[in-house]
Amino acid sequence: MLHIFWAIGIIIVNAVTSHDITRLDDAAYRIPIALQWMFLTPLAILLFLAPESPWWLNIDASVTMVRRTIDLEKTEKENNYLELLRNTGIYRIFIVCGVYAA
Repeated sequence: MLHIFWAIGIIIVNAVTSHDITRLDDAAYRIPIALQWMFLTPLAILLFLAPESPWWLNIDASVTMVRRTIDLEKTEKENNYLELLRNTGIYRIFIVCGVYAA
């Protein structure tokens, strides 16, 4: 979600900046800065409204999970980087590269 706000904010600020490049008053730099803060303000408000995670419920479960994961890793075969390029892994790599390129 944060990446979407970054992308939309950059597009809006670039459009406004290219339009306001001929202005000679203080609004030439105040408007793009205010637009950048426009997307940060709702995120900051939502941060305070987000519930706190119940960390005390995960203490015993996390220790058990770590032990199970270690045992599972000992029984599994060793993977290498070529596993990323097999089956759907290559499609995921292309999707991630395309998202970051946009």
